[in-house]
Amino acid sequence: MCGSYVIEISDVELAEIIAEVQKKFPGEKLDTSDIYPKNKAPLLMRQGAQTWWQPAIWGLPQYANKPGVIFNARAESVEEKPAFRDSFLFKRCAVPSSGFYEWTKIPPKRKYLFRLPGENLLYMAGLAKEIASSQRFVILTTAANASVAEIHHRMPVILTQDQLTAWLNDVDFARRILAGQMPALAKNVA
Repeated sequence: MCGSYVIEISDVELAEIIAEVQKKFPGEKLDTSDIYPKNKAPLLMRQGAQTWWQPAIWGLPQYANKPGVIFNARAESVEEKPAFRDSFLFKRCAVPSSGFYEWTKIPPKRKYLFRLPGENLLYMAGLAKEIASSQRFVILTTAANASVAEIHHRMPVILTQDQLTAWLNDVDFARRILAGQMPALAKNVA
């Protein structure tokens, strides 16, 4: 599961992404620092061969007027679920971050920040959906690899910089990413 992530605007690349979104969408306020469900954050989107950054709200409304939002989707069943199938086929996105947080389950609870070793940016695979004229998204999760498993049994689907274009444009490539191994991550107590 991924319940929060971080955007460090001290990182030049993330600051440029935020600036680009604010230039293209004047008046849109993006959340920075710790990002939680219902916050507005940047997404990398595509249509045909064109990609762009867009503001979007993290989480889809619950069904049957339940409180809260759906903020993660299981990679293993995304094509089977009517709520996610079309988004997987046509509206895949990438969520830029500095890293994501997970907490230990056993007291004393500790918060860990997971990052890609040697990288300032960590992209998470997501699915977008327009709801009531507002772009929204979920983060895809998969079974945790060895670098995350001692803290949590799920982790976001991680995209490397060189996988972004194929993830956004090629559904067969996207299926391979979802079925593949995630890169090892570094963790620090947050």
